[in-house]
Amino acid sequence: MIDDSMPHLKFNPELIQIKPISALKPGDKLLNLGEVLEIEESDEIYTVIIYRMTQKQVFKFEKGTSLYLIDEDQFEASV
Repeated sequence: MIDDSMPHLKFNPELIQIKPISALKPGDKLLNLGEVLEIEESDEIYTVIIYRMTQKQVFKFEKGTSLYLIDEDQFEASV
């Protein structure tokens, strides 16, 4: 939800995609996390390295997880 201090921002569902983790690829932008740099698959989880807050951070997701992505090109065009 966008608070009243940012009235120029509007929710646009066209900017957000839901993607299964198995379809994630480097360069994708995870909503509220950052850009995907690397993905490793093991038997039970995916390990995803994301560029966040000027550093690489590691996140682990169970297989079958769906993630929210933002289409940055459309976002920039809509601002």
